Amino acid sequence: MEGVAFSPDDRLALRLALSGSADGSLIPWDLETGDIIRRFTGHSAGVHNVAFLPDGKYALSASADGTLILWDMSSGEIVKRLTGHTDEVWDVAAHPDGQRAISASADGTLCRWDLATGQTLRVFTGHEGAVLSLDISADGKQAISGSADHSVILWDIETDDGDRYVVHHMRGHDTYIREGVVQIPEITGHQGPVYDVTFIPFSQAAMSVSEDRFAILWDLETGAFVREYQMPRMDLYSIASMPNGRLDVLGTLNGRVLLLTRYDGATELEFLGHEGRVLVDIAPQAVRSVAFSPTAHRLLLGLAKGASAMPDYRLRLVDTETGADITPPDAFAGHTEAVQDVAWHPEGHTALSSGLDGQIILWDIERGHEIQRFVGHTGTVYRVIFSPGCDPAADDPLGCKVLSGGADNTIILWDIESGQILRRYRGHSSSVFGLAFTPGSRTILSTAAEDTVCEWRVDLDNDALTAWAKVNRYVPDLTDQQRTQYHMEIPKE
Repeated sequence: MEGVAFSPDDRLALRLALSGSADGSLIPWDLETGDIIRRFTGHSAGVHNVAFLPDGKYALSASADGTLILWDMSSGEIVKRLTGHTDEVWDVAAHPDGQRAISASADGTLCRWDLATGQTLRVFTGHEGAVLSLDISADGKQAISGSADHSVILWDIETDDGDRYVVHHMRGHDTYIREGVVQIPEITGHQGPVYDVTFIPFSQAAMSVSEDRFAILWDLETGAFVREYQMPRMDLYSIASMPNGRLDVLGTLNGRVLLLTRYDGATELEFLGHEGRVLVDIAPQAVRSVAFSPTAHRLLLGLAKGASAMPDYRLRLVDTETGADITPPDAFAGHTEAVQDVAWHPEGHTALSSGLDGQIILWDIERGHEIQRFVGHTGTVYRVIFSPGCDPAADDPLGCKVLSGGADNTIILWDIESGQILRRYRGHSSSVFGLAFTPGSRTILSTAAEDTVCEWRVDLDNDALTAWAKVNRYVPDLTDQQRTQYHMEIPKE
């Protein structure tokens, strides 16, 4: 699968995802059931990307066969085949008016199309290599593209002023910083193919991502390089988002915790340094897990290896404003191996941790003392969460419980007061890494290393569970030999 797009949910009764494949086909998926609705065929080579029109009734596909196809989503029929590019078409975006589209191709051009006629309205040239990605602004007046030539171009796609459609050509270049008598080059811009570009909503900014492992923020007023983020391939270990969505925290193998700001709805973006601000540095210990408190004023860190000053695998508590270590003295001692996951109680007074030692511990955050220990897994506990009913504002029939999954291939539902096992769920054939409660806490979703997702019933009432099992049980027909074995009457034909 090479490209995927989601239908506009508020315009369709059926929530869809559309995927394009290397075999040249497109598949619309029902997001509620995960079922394939039908398979669209029409391209003679792989489909690189897909895009829905704003009404969700039609979709476009961009293919390695050099063409685009406009599809009727209800019937799967080809409405128009768009031809004009001389090489693979890597990306496509629908104009907000639903009447036009822009495509990006390996022939180094972008094309603007009239979807009613299938004709090319304009060809945009300016890149010196394959155009790999594009996006259209919300008002439909501009487009931005990323290329194998390492550059990003902002286009005026509405102008009729001859060839003056390149607003800014944003590319890597060398500037020089004098240090003593030596001039040291400082490279700004991408140094590899630009695989994705996007406009930042409600701002004059755009973001691009490249093979060079950098994400770059661009000022679209001036075309100037603003900031870059390096994306280490092996350094990141954990990520958490502040409850208001404005801040991400990254935990790294080298013991650093980095703060990254997200778009916050204002007209500008704030970035905390070229690679994010280092909130706390606890090297040589790796930060295996991170979690914000409900108020976002504190951050709980789970550590992956001990140091001489820390003989066991404790947790750390950090002030998110100052980065100060506010861990109480002699606190959070209990795990004997790396802390794999941490979770805050919705009220913020307690937290859970799980580790490679198979232990789950409920902590008093203010004192750092152990409240309850949950023993039942026989290997690493990769994931631990509170049920939604732990939030006093939630009307949840299950109440406050603890759920965990681990390397023993099982999921356990725990009583938070006693630490006793309420239910153990078996069915996965490999380690359980992901857990979530569905709304109302009637079922649990789990993901495991064998690439499966399972849904489990949560019923704690044995009578209710037995009644459900009777209704849903499968009773196979017995063979004549089995009926004779169990002294049952063989039905007459």
